[in-house]
Amino acid sequence: MPGGHLGGAPGGGHPVGQVLGEFEHPAAGLAVVRPAELARVALRLPTREEDPAWQDAVTSAPHGAGRGPAGRSGGSVLTVLIEIGGGHGAWTPLTAEQLSGFAARRVRVVPLDPALSVDGHVVASPWTPPDCVSSFAGTPDPEL
Repeated sequence: MPGGHLGGAPGGGHPVGQVLGEFEHPAAGLAVVRPAELARVALRLPTREEDPAWQDAVTSAPHGAGRGPAGRSGGSVLTVLIEIGGGHGAWTPLTAEQLSGFAARRVRVVPLDPALSVDGHVVASPWTPPDCVSSFAGTPDPEL
């Protein structure tokens, strides 16, 4: 691309849910889960190679926020979901986008209280029409 310029738009907030084993975690039956309810349960994350930014965001969160003991990295998101669903007494935070396409029956996504979300952004070339960028960003195009 000439000049190497990129443009973009905020993509909005993406709610983070806590994925728990449906049958073995006491908080799985709750409407929302508080950080203290996760304090004694191992945190399981996909490997750093799978999603470095997510790994950094989660591991840099304050220890006082209820994060339980760090578990080992679980490989891919699918591997982590299988381990949690298998009753290994762990949990993982994921967004709906990270869970899309997975039909895991033995896990349950429970919202965090207080709610937590991560910001997303759409990055595009300067030649991308604004209405196209806004459709991906989930924001109305002011020119329409």
